[in-house]
Amino acid sequence: MMARPKPYRHRVTVRPPYRLDLTVTVLQRLPSNIVDRLDPSGGYHRALPDRSGRPRRALVRQTRPDRLVIELSGPDSTGEEDGARCSPP
Repeated sequence: MMARPKPYRHRVTVRPPYRLDLTVTVLQRLPSNIVDRLDPSGGYHRALPDRSGRPRRALVRQTRPDRLVIELSGPDSTGEEDGARCSPP
């Protein structure tokens, strides 16, 4: 059995005042968002399609007033775990 690779992580700088929870409130209004939730710790979970249309998990956290950390994970089109391949919506 192969070990699961680490998810792809990326940091994004945002300009304060930025609030992920308020952004999520707006995004949750879109009916096209199948998986879309804000957890109690402030993490935003959403399903996004990969290149083959299969779902990937995106997790966004605001770690500082000026920083978001985005984590992508899920199977790629070959069935292997690889968080780095995700198509834009």
